Amino acid sequence: HAAFKKLQGNARTLISFEPGEYQLGKPLILREAGHVEIRGHQALLGESKSERVLIVRDCESLVLEGLTLVGDAIGRMGREALREALSFAGLEDDDDGKTLGGALTVQDTPQVRLLDVKASVAADDGLGAMGITVHDLASIKAKRNEARMHVDIGHCTVTVGANQGGILCVNARRARVHDNVLGAEDPDKPMRCGIVVAGSALGSVRVDRNLVEGSASGIAVATAPAGDPKPGKQAADRVGIAHNDIQLSLQGADRLGCFGVAVGNAENVQVEHNEVRADAKFAKQAGLQAIRLQGAYGSQLMVQDNFISGAETGIDLHPTTQPTGRVLWLVAGNVGEQVGKLIDAQASAHGLITQRENLEN
Repeated sequence: HAAFKKLQGNARTLISFEPGEYQLGKPLILREAGHVEIRGHQALLGESKSERVLIVRDCESLVLEGLTLVGDAIGRMGREALREALSFAGLEDDDDGKTLGGALTVQDTPQVRLLDVKASVAADDGLGAMGITVHDLASIKAKRNEARMHVDIGHCTVTVGANQGGILCVNARRARVHDNVLGAEDPDKPMRCGIVVAGSALGSVRVDRNLVEGSASGIAVATAPAGDPKPGKQAADRVGIAHNDIQLSLQGADRLGCFGVAVGNAENVQVEHNEVRADAKFAKQAGLQAIRLQGAYGSQLMVQDNFISGAETGIDLHPTTQPTGRVLWLVAGNVGEQVGKLIDAQASAHGLITQRENLEN
């Protein structure tokens, strides 16, 4: 903790962990350390008093590779440990409380690249933490229309306790979340959500080739996760969600509170080549919408070549506004098995949607 505190004010910072286990008494905070590179060498940082393990704030950039972070406590003990760490780092205000914290929490750092990070958080009764959280609170506080973060999260492994979340990215100008594996710690106690990319001024968002297992909800972009106390208005420029494998666990899930893929307001949307699977019995009880598109959309919206197994509704397409110009809204080549209704489209949008070669078994 003392060594990290001394790094404040650096223009460039290189941190290299020796392999082994580091048990922390409170979250480790790195702030205002310039361009930061952290080489983990598969070291494990453990925190038994908070769900947050490592917090990086107000740096110019962050490249973090090969580190394991395990956060065990959520609730009163976790808040006390966080306040102690913030005080030690010279931070009196707890800005991290304004969004869900993660075992790894990165805040107000314009360039973020995470590679081969392993993160886990403990179970709780409600949604209280994520495995990895990257957010730009400076844009939120200043109410800027333009977010400034560029984020790349790839090849990470996130293991989540019951009711918690995997990866959360808030207010990025560009976000790429790819090739990650997210799973529930206990297969019988699902996590709440897998990947959430949220914000009032998102730019380009790509979510590709991720595996999400044991979650009540899979991937959400420009739409708040169910149960978020401060959802706010969500919007994105371009959204691409492709080649993801989503295996939902819905036993005991709330009615209409789960989905495989969800996209809110966005100018351009492409949802392609994804697989969404769930037990058909529980999917019907939960009212599962495997692919949910509810928002204001621009000229291009394409839902193609997705495979859906077990859902009450395969593709739910309900635009909230009518476009003023010509549009290409295409739903094609999707396959559904054990699906109550493969495509449910809002009646007023039927004339704008081209449907072709969709197969329902």
